[in-house]
Amino acid sequence: MLWEPHLLPSVVLIGPAPPGFAGVLGPRAGNLPDIRARFEGLTGESVMLDDPDGAHRLRIAGDTDATGWAFVIPYDAMLELRLHALRRLVLKLAGLPTGIPPPPPVLTPYRRYRLALALRALDGEAEGASRREIGTVLFIEEARTITAHDWKSSGLRKKVARLIRLGHIMRDGGYRHLLTPDFARIRWG
Repeated sequence: MLWEPHLLPSVVLIGPAPPGFAGVLGPRAGNLPDIRARFEGLTGESVMLDDPDGAHRLRIAGDTDATGWAFVIPYDAMLELRLHALRRLVLKLAGLPTGIPPPPPVLTPYRRYRLALALRALDGEAEGASRREIGTVLFIEEARTITAHDWKSSGLRKKVARLIRLGHIMRDGGYRHLLTPDFARIRWG
């Protein structure tokens, strides 16, 4: 079984049950209730089930039709969210109300503003603008009073550097943390 490490904690990972377990349950992938979407990939099948309280996402790897299901729960920082998603799925398969999924993390207006500035700074860097030019565009009022000599020790120069660093983190995969509670680990500084 191959699992993609970038899967969200709301995705329930399902593999074939190990040998020796009698009476293992698990419907055939084609007989799941309320299928909204289905995608067959090289390493397994992704399925989304409709639910009035919130969709269920499954990743099924291996031949589960022949052996029954085994749930794979990585023991990581997302364990509680993974267990919550599994509980909801078990209730769905039993035909019971599932309850709402945990609320997604919410970005504060300030963090949305910082992300917008970081993306603009990253765009400026990609276009070949100097950090001083980026600072002038992003912070017009502050930049007007800074002489070329004072720029070297300016707080604005450091602010632009932090924004560019945040932009690089987001570009290089950190954006995935925006979809999970891990977004609290992002260095916003």
